Amino acid sequence: RPKDIEQVVYYNSYIVINIKNKKLKLSNGRLIEERSLLNEKEWEELEDKIYLKDSELESNENNEAYSEISDPEIDAEKAIEIEIGIGAEAIKKLLTNLNLDIEEEKLRKYISYIDDQLELAKAIRRLRLLQNLISSQTNPAWTVLEVLPVLPPDLRPMIQLDG
Repeated sequence: RPKDIEQVVYYNSYIVINIKNKKLKLSNGRLIEERSLLNEKEWEELEDKIYLKDSELESNENNEAYSEISDPEIDAEKAIEIEIGIGAEAIKKLLTNLNLDIEEEKLRKYISYIDDQLELAKAIRRLRLLQNLISSQTNPAWTVLEVLPVLPPDLRPMIQLDG
């Protein structure tokens, strides 16, 4: 949603870019998935949870008796692998990882179930955009500007103000 993107770009919310552990939940019971937004409080809670798990794993690795009988798969299950970002850089990473063909397929399925005409029109516009990006082989990440061009004052057009 545009409002969600705005929240991330203006550093008001964090966004989950990539997550390996699909069963990660917050204290309010909300499941954390890719592309889900986190406010400051949720991010701090998640950060505490991540560092707590990391410190548990490190303390277990330091214990020699544990490390001899340790199973790497169990350690991998305990570990939390998550990538969270903020700002335009996070949006760009999400766009880089976006598979347009899969998104187009999802959108086509979604369109087949829509009853509301306004919602259908919006979905068709999104589908056209995806089709155009695919046909022109355009990477969606290219839509995010990295450098803003600035015209020097002597090249800018001079506008006379009244008064």
